Amino acid sequence: MPIFEPTVLQPDQVKLRHIGPRAAVWPTSPAQDVTVLGRTDMVARPLPVSNVPANADFASGSWTTRLDDSGECSFVFPNVVSSDGLPWRERFDPSGHGQFLEVTYNGHLEGVFCIDTVTPTQQQITVHGQDGWFLLKKAYVRDWTVVMAPRDVIERGTQVWVPTTVDNFPYVGTTTPSAQWTNVSSGGATAQIAPGGGLSMAGPASIAQINGPVVSFPATGTWRAAVSLGFPDFLGGPYQVVLEVVESSGDVYGVGFTTGDLAEASGPGGQFAQIVMPVSPSYGLLLESDGEWIWAFVNGQLLGCIRRANVSTTSLQVRLVCEAATVTVGGVLLASLQPFLMP
Repeated sequence: MPIFEPTVLQPDQVKLRHIGPRAAVWPTSPAQDVTVLGRTDMVARPLPVSNVPANADFASGSWTTRLDDSGECSFVFPNVVSSDGLPWRERFDPSGHGQFLEVTYNGHLEGVFCIDTVTPTQQQITVHGQDGWFLLKKAYVRDWTVVMAPRDVIERGTQVWVPTTVDNFPYVGTTTPSAQWTNVSSGGATAQIAPGGGLSMAGPASIAQINGPVVSFPATGTWRAAVSLGFPDFLGGPYQVVLEVVESSGDVYGVGFTTGDLAEASGPGGQFAQIVMPVSPSYGLLLESDGEWIWAFVNGQLLGCIRRANVSTTSLQVRLVCEAATVTVGGVLLASLQPFLMP
């Protein structure tokens, strides 16, 4: 049942769990990591609760349970060190919308609230959160043509974009790509972080290639991969500067350049689109799957589309390939549409 007014929490009735990244919430937790929206490093930590005013765990709060704008919670804890040895003021982090409060009342799950604000004062810590509707409102969905049964529409409408591989290659005193990438360059080609940031790839007479991690998730056919490139310097044929996505089926889709300013997109059956692009100081490459089709874009211009060889996938991997060319990669994003409210 919802508790509308601030009420002292009775430990025999109310159970609270703090959910978030293991490193921030419970580094020494014996519990197994759980998956929350594609993140596999999350844990749930029970919070101590007391109804004794002088106790270090004395807590009060209120919550509503509607999946609507008013579905929210607010809890107040003393600004002291709790009985499990951790100060209440150091527990909660609202940045990034990656931490949650789970509320159970008389054995029934009341709600899971995303922590959005933490307000400390000299005497107390106030933690506020909103339910899943808050996160869904922040997910941007473009217009799309519905060719589905009603249940399929509901499932699609309750999914959110979850980034799985993100990197803007900042320079942090290293000349190697960050840990999530595997450098498989051959024949003397290089792929390394430039002093000013960005990934510098050079394959004068060979292939420079880096592979991102293989990311697993619930089966989906909707994903997008994007990369920003500085103007490539083509050194001799055959040219190749390509963004590729590998699905769990083994199918590979790519978009990039093969001969100077000639942009190309390809799929399992080979090349399926080619167009001459105007010379630009930078290029944005984008591959997007809508479940049935793969769409390829360069600088926002549609190259073409191809029907996917397999309509679902359980893992994705992004790759960058550079042959007989040099180019600076400014950033890479791989994201998939994953279930949020429905199993």
